[in-house]
Amino acid sequence: MKPNHDFVAERVLAQHCQELLPPALPQRDLLADYSALTRDIAAELAESMAGVASGGPISISCGDPGQLNTTAFINRSDSHTAHCVIDLPGTGTILFSINHGAALALTDRAYGGTGEVPDPLPAALPRSADMTLHQLEAAWCAGLSKALSTDAPPQVARRGGEVGRLDPFRGQAECVQIELSVAQDDHATWAITLSASLPDLRRLVGRHLQSAGQAGVVHAANDPMAAPFGEVSLRARAVLAQLPISLARASALAPGDIIPLAIAREVPLQIGGLTIGLGTIGALDDRVALQITRPFPT
Repeated sequence: MKPNHDFVAERVLAQHCQELLPPALPQRDLLADYSALTRDIAAELAESMAGVASGGPISISCGDPGQLNTTAFINRSDSHTAHCVIDLPGTGTILFSINHGAALALTDRAYGGTGEVPDPLPAALPRSADMTLHQLEAAWCAGLSKALSTDAPPQVARRGGEVGRLDPFRGQAECVQIELSVAQDDHATWAITLSASLPDLRRLVGRHLQSAGQAGVVHAANDPMAAPFGEVSLRARAVLAQLPISLARASALAPGDIIPLAIAREVPLQIGGLTIGLGTIGALDDRVALQITRPFPT
C-alpha cells in the first residue's frame, strides 16, 4: 500500500547545546600554509646544503605556490632535470627537482672549478654529478626532518630523470609546486622545485602546524588514566576455552555429563568483545586469577 500524501516532520525533536559541541576549526588557506611551511623548510635547507655547495653562506628565497594538474606537470617536465621522491613516514611524499645544469655547476665548484656548465647539457649526468645529487638528497632529508620535527627520518624512496616513472603523486589528480631560488656569494642563482599532491600537502601542512603548536589545530587525545575516564568501570571476561557443540548435543545435556576442555596456555582477557591482553591461569588469595603476560595497546 502506498500513502497518498507525503509525510512531513512536524518539528525538530533534538536541540543540541552549543557547549556540548566541539568548536568549529577556522578555515585555513592551504597555499598560504604551504608557503609558511616552505619558508621553514628553506631555512633548514640553507643550513643542511652548506656543506654540499662550496663557497659562502647560502640564502634561499621562496616563490609563490601554484596548483596544477599532475598530468600537465609530468608532460611539461624538462628532460634535463633530476627528480627525487622523499618519503615522510606517516605523512606523505614530496618531490624535489633540480636542473642538470645546477648539479653540474655544484660539482665543478666542489672540484675547484668556477661552476662552468657545458653547453649543450649532456643527456646523462656523469658519476661525479650523481654523487653531488646523493649529497643534496641527504641534505634535503635532513632539512625536512628538522622543519617538520619528524619521528622517523625522511628517506629517499625513488630517484631518476623521468618523473612519470617515479609516480610522485600516487595517482592523485592535482598537485602543488613551489620554486626555491638558491643564491650564494657571486655564483649564479639556481633553483629547486618542491612538489606534492594535494592530499599529501594537507598532511604535510597539518604536521607543520602540529609541530608549531598552533592552538585550535591539534586536539590532544583524552588520557584514559585521568578523570572522568579513569573511574569508569568495565566488565572484563577471561575466556578459558571455546569449543563448538551441536544443538542436538546441547539439548541432550544432563547433570553428570562431562565435556572435555582444552585450556589454552595463554587465556585472552576481553572487554566488550575486544581482546586487551593475554595471560595464564593461577591462584591468588584462594581465588582463581589471571596473570597478564602480554597486554595489548587499546
